[in-house]
Amino acid sequence: MADRITLVLPLPDAGLSPNRAKRGRTVGARQHTRRLARTYRHQVQLLTLEATGNARPMWPAAVLWPFWLMPDRRRRDRDNAAASFKSGLDGLVDAGLLEDDRHTLPMPIRWGVDRDHPRVVLVVEHAEPARLGVVYVPDHLVGIARAVIDAPDTLVGLTEAEGGA
Repeated sequence: MADRITLVLPLPDAGLSPNRAKRGRTVGARQHTRRLARTYRHQVQLLTLEATGNARPMWPAAVLWPFWLMPDRRRRDRDNAAASFKSGLDGLVDAGLLEDDRHTLPMPIRWGVDRDHPRVVLVVEHAEPARLGVVYVPDHLVGIARAVIDAPDTLVGLTEAEGGA
């Protein structure tokens, strides 16, 4: 099996977005959200099994490259898109592509427009768990990153008693 798989998935239902107005206000709304999540999770599982030929590689870790092709050019919030895809990530685990979704490194979402066929194109690349600890830091942030690594005690933040590290 290849070290990279490209999956073409439907967009998550808008009801899975954390910004939905009715989300969580009533028992019926929570049940509806759970039903949407369960349906999307199952769709992703079936499409992943189809793409892998029912092989279950159980990769210990992966890098995710999401490309969201939307029906229009409206601005979208990456955090909400990532949150609405959570059940899809669980579908990848259910299909046996990943051992667990704890060891994934999601790359920033890239946006595009396809008015006729909106979808999520997800490239899943096999990775070793140790590789996920290496994070790319842009040149203009290297100085800040070095300061954090060299002198973490100089950072302003929560104390251990307040829930910090």
